[in-house]
Amino acid sequence: MTIISQGNNQYSCYLDCLESFFSDSGLKVTRQTIIDDFPSETHKGQANEGLFEFTELNNEKLQTKYDFVIVPRHGNFHELRVGDFIRALSMKNQNRDHIVRFVRYLDEGQIEVMDPKLGRFDRWTQNEFVAFKCILYNVSR
Repeated sequence: MTIISQGNNQYSCYLDCLESFFSDSGLKVTRQTIIDDFPSETHKGQANEGLFEFTELNNEKLQTKYDFVIVPRHGNFHELRVGDFIRALSMKNQNRDHIVRFVRYLDEGQIEVMDPKLGRFDRWTQNEFVAFKCILYNVSR
């Protein structure tokens, strides 16, 4: 799985997860590509550039432009699939949602995720997953 780093951009986790997904799919669609293609939706040129509101309408725009599908799916910690986007609605020390990609299961009760905020793989426990109030999304082409 391609690791993408947010760097100094604290708003772009969703776009960075999309960039990782597109890279793994052999497509050259970067965070900057999405910002340039959707300047108003990504707040281009503003202090919160890269913040893409995670709404059904905005996701439909992305899906149409880049020919992919992202759909919410029912599941829990034990039903993750490689590449799933995990939307954490309640992470400590953050004032907004955060999105990562599922990589694999580790030891019992732990998973590995690609976390663009950290710019590396990270470990989450099952307890953190539950506390973060996670929603799963299947992303495919």
